[in-house]
Amino acid sequence: MHNYTRLQLDELKIRYNKEREKEWASIDSNALNIGMFGSSGHILQFLENGHKYIDKLIDELFKTETISLSHEQEKPTETYFVDLNREMIEIAKGEYEVIRSEALKMFDNWGGGQLAHNDDMNIQQDEISTCESINRKIKMLQEELRLRIPQSSTETTIHVSGDVGVINAGTIYGSIQVKIEKLKESNQTELVNMLTLLTETINNSTIKDENKREQMENVDFLVEQCEMPSEKKKSGSYKSN
Repeated sequence: MHNYTRLQLDELKIRYNKEREKEWASIDSNALNIGMFGSSGHILQFLENGHKYIDKLIDELFKTETISLSHEQEKPTETYFVDLNREMIEIAKGEYEVIRSEALKMFDNWGGGQLAHNDDMNIQQDEISTCESINRKIKMLQEELRLRIPQSSTETTIHVSGDVGVINAGTIYGSIQVKIEKLKESNQTELVNMLTLLTETINNSTIKDENKREQMENVDFLVEQCEMPSEKKKSGSYKSN
């Protein structure tokens, strides 16, 4: 797995776990209100929600991995993809263990400390489905890189007036990622983490597209300056919105 993808992993887990727990709480509350807490329907909804967030996590990891690898000069080896496949599957299986553990804690009074056979089978089937999806995504990723299919970190497109045309915000985002990767070589971990967090915050924000592009340009300039020796750094014009 690419270093940048690994850097994003914990942040993604935290984000999706919070979203998942919020939805689980809502599912539990609704089940309690209608007197169906612990029913087969309630448990199935609980498990399906957990499966959905694992799929979201894996999809986001593949998106990050694809963008990262597309910026590398050297083509990944076959061994790299074998290791990536193994690591992605390990992540998915670890998350399914979390779901199984949470379900046991939540429905302990109904199953005597064990999930019903059908419920456990549902988890196993979801896990198999996700692992098969990972295998397919690995093959697609290999083919995309072989064919050099252009990758964009975001589908956000910004229309501007004049002769400039159409600017893809993902181009700026991708430029920042490449520069941050180079900055890692200076072992400035705290700075790299701060810039990464700032970039992701802007990228995931719901601000207007034009404002997002301007903020990305500001960060791009900042990262570029961090790469330069102090005597070559220059002041820049930052836009605030």
